[in-house]
Amino acid sequence: IGSDRNDDFHSLAANVASDIRMLTVRTKYQFPLVTTFSISYNGSATGKDSSKISFDYNQLGFSADYFMLQNKLRLNSGIFITSGMGNHPANNEIVEYIDYRRTAFNFGGTYQLSAKQSLVLNVFFVRFEDEHSSKYNESIIRIRYEYRY
Repeated sequence: IGSDRNDDFHSLAANVASDIRMLTVRTKYQFPLVTTFSISYNGSATGKDSSKISFDYNQLGFSADYFMLQNKLRLNSGIFITSGMGNHPANNEIVEYIDYRRTAFNFGGTYQLSAKQSLVLNVFFVRFEDEHSSKYNESIIRIRYEYRY
């Protein structure tokens, strides 16, 4: 998907171009396993020439779902790697204002209590690193009860 909007306003910031590309492959196997592989790119820019501001975003992901107990229990895990870089002009130079990498690993499961009720457990480990600001690691554990009516 690509788009380009040039409004010819006096403000060059009104001119926007973006390019989005994504490929996803989902595979369902003969045994109770489903895997998903995805890769995506998003590039965008506003303005032009010396006033151009741009941001590029990439993601690579792989996940798997395994079903047990007559599909009442779904175990899942995945790894997702994301990076982004953006820049803008300052004093006739191109300045990077963001350059990050995020790696996330998750696993968990969903147990179907009944047709309308389920219990969900998710565990996430995230590592974030920005060349210009911060680095951190975080762990998140989430348990929730779902009721659909």
